[in-house]
Amino acid sequence: MKHFFQKWTDSVNLITAQNINFPLHLHQAVEIVLVAEGDIAVEVAGENHVLCKNNVAVIFPGQLHSYRKRKKLRRTL
Repeated sequence: MKHFFQKWTDSVNLITAQNINFPLHLHQAVEIVLVAEGDIAVEVAGENHVLCKNNVAVIFPGQLHSYRKRKKLRRTL
């Protein structure tokens, strides 16, 4: 599957989203995902996981990852 490089220019980004589908990508920043409600399917470095309410994932720079919606959710990056 193709992936892309996501370039963030700020040192810290805070994003809140619901029902997100985000394709396979990587970037130079650490990404911290907190599921505030619902759940989300996350693929990190070829491994699939499901994050539920109050779960946290840490994605390190250069790790290929993607998100697939499962139910309504809210995540903060």
